[in-house]
Amino acid sequence: MDRPALIFQDLGIPVYLIFDIDSDCSPTDLESHKKVNTILKKIMGETDLNEPLEEKIEKSYVSLDPSMTKSIKKTIGDPFYTQIMDELKEKYGFNKDKDCRKNFVVMSQFIQKVYDAGKVIPELEEIIQKIYDL
Repeated sequence: MDRPALIFQDLGIPVYLIFDIDSDCSPTDLESHKKVNTILKKIMGETDLNEPLEEKIEKSYVSLDPSMTKSIKKTIGDPFYTQIMDELKEKYGFNKDKDCRKNFVVMSQFIQKVYDAGKVIPELEEIIQKIYDL
């Protein structure tokens, strides 16, 4: 993720990084994640690099703690998340949530179902606004 961001920046192409902090990883992997998070934040112009595991929605990046999935689950509720994800897995023949999360069409339908049910994902709305403002 760091190399494409640097290349696009050098070409004058606006970049907005979205990355998971992964604070819930194993203790043996935590130091590596802290280093990567610090590098990504530095690339995006962050000057306060003291908290590599801090969740932030900034002008040029978002770091989600521990991940986008868990942020969404926390916002809409785990049972509702599971219900929609199960429907979409069945519809598209996926066995795992992870397979759905990596598919643009499926996730578009996921978000549509969330909003059709009268729920919102404020973090996602804020991120989209930041990207729009680039």
